[in-house]
Amino acid sequence: MKINYCFGKKRKNKLIILLLLSVFLTSCNDNTIELSNINFPVKKESLISKNKFEVKESKYKAGLLTYEVSQFNNYKFFNENFDDEIAPNSATYSGGNYLQFIGNQKDINGFQIHIYTKNESKKLLKTLVQNLGKPSFEDDKGFEKYFIWENSGNIYILNQGQNAVIQNEKTIESDLLYLNINNLGDVAISATSNTKYSDYLDHRLKSKKNSVTYPYSAYIKEVN
Repeated sequence: MKINYCFGKKRKNKLIILLLLSVFLTSCNDNTIELSNINFPVKKESLISKNKFEVKESKYKAGLLTYEVSQFNNYKFFNENFDDEIAPNSATYSGGNYLQFIGNQKDINGFQIHIYTKNESKKLLKTLVQNLGKPSFEDDKGFEKYFIWENSGNIYILNQGQNAVIQNEKTIESDLLYLNINNLGDVAISATSNTKYSDYLDHRLKSKKNSVTYPYSAYIKEVN
């Protein structure tokens, strides 16, 4: 009985070791980058050096660059994948969801996720609410909606077109811009220009206040 007990214990230990080794190897082989874990700004090479990318001038600010990666499935956002398309082999300008990083020649200060597919648009909003809570600001214009979250110097700006038609398919088109507002406050103001939040951001940043001590609700009471 004693011998059998020792043999069973050794076998159990071997199984535990094999299980741990399997988990370790799986994690080592997983090259997916989790966007929500990145503490921006970071060096450009740490995010896009292993992927093909296209460099463009940003629409938000002169001198600002965007790096659109060709392999969106190598990245996750709050452990969710948003790599999809309206139709097989859709280009990023006509139905292929895409990810681009925002920064300069050396550093990345944020990213933009653009989604054409309805299911991923719904999933994106749900993911943001689950992980960030209630938005700091909401604006429903009927044909489009804005949701803005601010947290620890980070700002998430989500714009969703409710009646989009892409390749003859009715869908919800989403654009999520994430920024470290401490580095790109002027870009955040530009990105929220279609909402009252833009004036609030401009006033708050000029006054050198933060979202905790001076939330949007305080600004509205002040100006009304």
